[in-house]
Amino acid sequence: MSKDPFHSEIMLTSKDEFKQYLRCSEETLMGKYVPLGLPGAVINGRWSGSTERIDQWWNDLHAQPITRTLKNPVKLGNGEEYE
Repeated sequence: MSKDPFHSEIMLTSKDEFKQYLRCSEETLMGKYVPLGLPGAVINGRWSGSTERIDQWWNDLHAQPITRTLKNPVKLGNGEEYE
């Protein structure tokens, strides 16, 4: 993790840092969170993302009513539905 010199947010700079920050496995990261719109970028294999934006995404994701999620499950990359 590194501090962005132009902002007050902390930047994650590797896939491992994303997994540590989200406290998840690679399977969960790639199979659930990325398909759900995890904010960040991968350029030439290098991961980059703001903890501030990830926190906002997480809060928005969990602010949706469960009934909406059950009615409109998210399709994952492996063809399964995430509820």
